[in-house]
Amino acid sequence: MALLAVSERPLSRGVVAAKLWPDVVNARANASLRATLWSFPHDCSSPIVIENNMLSLDDAIVLDLVEARCLANAIIDGTYACGASTREDDLQEDLLPAWPDEWLAAERERYRQLRLHALDALCILHAREGRYAKAIAAGLASVSSEPTRESAHRALIFAHIQEGNRMEAIRQYHAYLAMARSEMGIGPSDQLRRLFRDALEDAADDDAVTLR
Repeated sequence: MALLAVSERPLSRGVVAAKLWPDVVNARANASLRATLWSFPHDCSSPIVIENNMLSLDDAIVLDLVEARCLANAIIDGTYACGASTREDDLQEDLLPAWPDEWLAAERERYRQLRLHALDALCILHAREGRYAKAIAAGLASVSSEPTRESAHRALIFAHIQEGNRMEAIRQYHAYLAMARSEMGIGPSDQLRRLFRDALEDAADDDAVTLR
């Protein structure tokens, strides 16, 4: 059911069997799939729809993942109206993070990239419209999910600057810079440097806030 849920289209029996039982021969994988399908109800109450050789979930099943994907895409596309959804917190978690299944790795990473880009965009959107607490919450969620993504730090720094908290922006910049240099041996991009200079405008001219 989870495999069908993360897929955005029906899957053939062969694809499902190969994904769920990748280390066995096709005949055994297909037999295991038949046994699994037989365990579900054989009437209209079954959550799985079987049409010829294709498998899918019943359309009546509401999936949090589908709603989260729609929300993320709307934020990224710029069609999201803030306040229209109360499910922004759904973007803070990875897809089935405790599941070790190999078939889930690609789908998990695809959703992870989608939600991280959405969190960055959401942080900037909230900051521009003056909802600073929500902006910073979205920015922190993105940073904590992947601390090495500079775009997440840029969004969070932007939110601090928009709120007028230059020292918060400066601290965030140096936190990212220290991590980037120690773990990856790189410095900030030109885009981040320009953003940092914005935070320095009218700030005290001392070693605590100078660009390094």
